[in-house]
Amino acid sequence: MGINFIFTSVSHVGGPDGRRGEAVFRYSLFGDTQRLVATKGIVLETPYDWITVAIFAGLIVLFMQRSTNEQSDQDNILHYLAPSVGCMATNYFGNEAMEGEGSHLIALILLAATVGYIVVVLKPFNFSKKS
Repeated sequence: MGINFIFTSVSHVGGPDGRRGEAVFRYSLFGDTQRLVATKGIVLETPYDWITVAIFAGLIVLFMQRSTNEQSDQDNILHYLAPSVGCMATNYFGNEAMEGEGSHLIALILLAATVGYIVVVLKPFNFSKKS
């Protein structure tokens, strides 16, 4: 039993459908090569991908800001579960609609509900009434 050095690399490969993706390979010092994971396609390719990732990134920033702010009430992390699932569902149904297998209306309703929840429940904007 000796020491075995293992190197991992990510290679861009073409899929059977002509789309490009990434494959992860593990190389051993002694010549053993093993393919670990293959991902399908490009990660962000539809408007739904970009929109939901932007909303989710905003949720992360909002949570981080509120969790480190000593002056404001800290949000419960479970309040962020509904909009996170909303982003996931919007992305899923939107991508299905982009492929012609679903309706954009469902995705847009989910998107509006997700944004509405964020605005009403999480209140990311500090609108204080001035008297």
